[in-house]
Amino acid sequence: YPSPERHVKEGESHAHNTSKPAAKRKRENRYKNAPPAVLSRRRAQTEASQRAYRERKEQRIKVLEAMLKDATQRHNVLRQAYAILRAEYVRLKTSQRNEQQPYTTYSGADLVSDPIMGTMTGADGDSLDMCLFFSSGLTGG
Repeated sequence: YPSPERHVKEGESHAHNTSKPAAKRKRENRYKNAPPAVLSRRRAQTEASQRAYRERKEQRIKVLEAMLKDATQRHNVLRQAYAILRAEYVRLKTSQRNEQQPYTTYSGADLVSDPIMGTMTGADGDSLDMCLFFSSGLTGG
């Protein structure tokens, strides 16, 4: 917007006013010509602020270090509990595999395949449900 003191002549374009914004003026240093008492008071205030900031920062670091120590201890406890549970799981899984009842085996002569039904029947005509179990061995992992 043009200033009230300045009058735009007829035919003069406003484009030069809108193309470049006015450069921001630098803020004047309020303490350039301040008396020494004001400067020393300002310096003391700045030092006190910096000291308070450093103390808050150190306190926050101590809190975070305590939280990290606590989290590390909990992690170690959980890791040990997991290792114990994993070992128990492997032991139970191994004993389960060892204790399974062997399945009844049929010789090939007793089985008759019915390709239409997709089933196998025994010599007596009963349908057989067959399950195959494969074991890759006990690796513990």
